[in-house]
Amino acid sequence: MLSRPDKRCAVLSAVGSVLKWFFGKVTLLDVEEIHKTVDKMHRTVGDNIHSVNHQMTYLKTLDSAAKFNTDTVETLSEKVKDIMLDSNKWKDETHITIHWLNYTLYNQSNIFTYIRQSLLFWSYEP
Repeated sequence: MLSRPDKRCAVLSAVGSVLKWFFGKVTLLDVEEIHKTVDKMHRTVGDNIHSVNHQMTYLKTLDSAAKFNTDTVETLSEKVKDIMLDSNKWKDETHITIHWLNYTLYNQSNIFTYIRQSLLFWSYEP
């Protein structure tokens, strides 16, 4: 009892023969060329991964430098603000002192003028 030949196998065999004739046979040279191409792709992928890792390291370094610079600028601006506030306070104190001094000198000058005039008036002999 042998199995009967299946018509589908004959069709697949015929299609395989046509494809083999149409595309040709795969030789060892073709296989080696495919291996070389795959190896080249592996190297390219490795180079790409290395490049991405290098870029990520550079970005992390840049990020830390930017954070450091931001902190430095913030500290500097706080110090400048404190200096400006102290300067304004000193200016206000100086302004008050100068006004007090002008007021005092003016009043003393008026007093001395009054005294001098009084003395001149009393010491005047006609």
